[in-house]
Amino acid sequence: MKKKSFKELFEQATRQNTYWVASLILDFTEGLHKIMEANGVSRSELARRLGVSPAYITKVLRGNVNFTLDSMVRLVRAAGGEVSLQVAPKVQKKGDDFYRKQGMKKAA
Repeated sequence: MKKKSFKELFEQATRQNTYWVASLILDFTEGLHKIMEANGVSRSELARRLGVSPAYITKVLRGNVNFTLDSMVRLVRAAGGEVSLQVAPKVQKKGDDFYRKQGMKKAA
């Protein structure tokens, strides 16, 4: 059996939904942490505001909880921020005419 290169393994991983979910969780938890820092909100203060334990906030920041849109909004609002959700077209491979069909120009 041929060994796969890192590039092949990475491409294989990006075809899995779990890869994209983990990426979104990381983005969310990093963003929450930045908002907490910017607003001077500690883990214990965020826990107090939400009526949860500081241990729960630690789990949240590690990405070890099952996030819902509701929980994400509550966490970020309690930290002094707001949540924005964006949906974008899939990045197309070279030669694909998605942008042309949509009447859009591909970014340089």
